[in-house]
Amino acid sequence: MVELIASRFSEYLSIIMKELVLTQIYSAFDDWLSQWNFVCKEGCSNCCTQNVTMIGLEGKRIQNFIEKSPQKEWFIEVLDNVSTVALPGSTTNEFAADCLKGEEGGEEELPAPNQLEPCPFLREQRCAVYPVRPFNCRCFVSQEKCGLNHPAVVQPFVLSASTALLQLIEHLDQGGQWGNMLDILRLRLEGGIDNQNILPRIQKCKPLPGFLIPPEDFDLVQPLIQAIFSSQVNDKTVETILNGG
Repeated sequence: MVELIASRFSEYLSIIMKELVLTQIYSAFDDWLSQWNFVCKEGCSNCCTQNVTMIGLEGKRIQNFIEKSPQKEWFIEVLDNVSTVALPGSTTNEFAADCLKGEEGGEEELPAPNQLEPCPFLREQRCAVYPVRPFNCRCFVSQEKCGLNHPAVVQPFVLSASTALLQLIEHLDQGGQWGNMLDILRLRLEGGIDNQNILPRIQKCKPLPGFLIPPEDFDLVQPLIQAIFSSQVNDKTVETILNGG
């Protein structure tokens, strides 16, 4: 019994550590972005669709938020009414591994632009899970206000930084779930019981095979990666934690 309790406690600590590292990554990205002027903010929802991928750890954060929310029944109703979601292709690290080997990576099977469904968590054009939104929502930032006839303007170096952090986040939860946000949440809120045949669409997070940072973006992205690696969680650097130490 003592060994069983110790094992569970160790697992619990591991989850806490992962959540703290995830928070550090979010915070470092926000600090890094503050060097430039971007128009995206809470309440801007033109680019918010239901085709968002995330890891299981981010799903846990959103689930905890929903469970404590006075709008819990609304969230559950929203998820129950979700139509078919887009099927993600390769995970970010799978795609990166293929690219680094000179192979063609998998592609997302996304609907045509005019068929993209708005995110069901929008209420009066505001995100109902904004404090715990996944990184894929946080990293899409535009330098100009977008609209129906004016697409977002995302700088290439921001895409490079976002991809690198998506790789780190997937690495952090390797072996855990990776897939469409709505699929992961429906599965979690059903207690893991797969009543809607969701599991075939869920993949496993893969370890980091190497960063996909183009040489022209390296000088801007490298300080962000270094800031994350050198930050500390419980007297350990994030780099040490990500390396399994």
